[in-house]
Amino acid sequence: MPERKFYVAGPQYPADTAWPRNVLHNPHLPPSLHPVFYSSARWQLNATRADMVAAGWSPSVRLFEAAACGA
Repeated sequence: MPERKFYVAGPQYPADTAWPRNVLHNPHLPPSLHPVFYSSARWQLNATRADMVAAGWSPSVRLFEAAACGA
């Protein structure tokens, strides 16, 4: 979808990742900006960290944050 713009936030990506031109990556999004981030998108995708998956199934707090912001 090269005609769309994407914003990826989080430090879990290799530093040498070659992001496409339509993807902006921010390694850290301060919690104070989470509401703006979540409510500005049509949809949100949250990739759960491996350590959280290993602990068993439990929704990420990010899922609830996004829902609270209307995402």
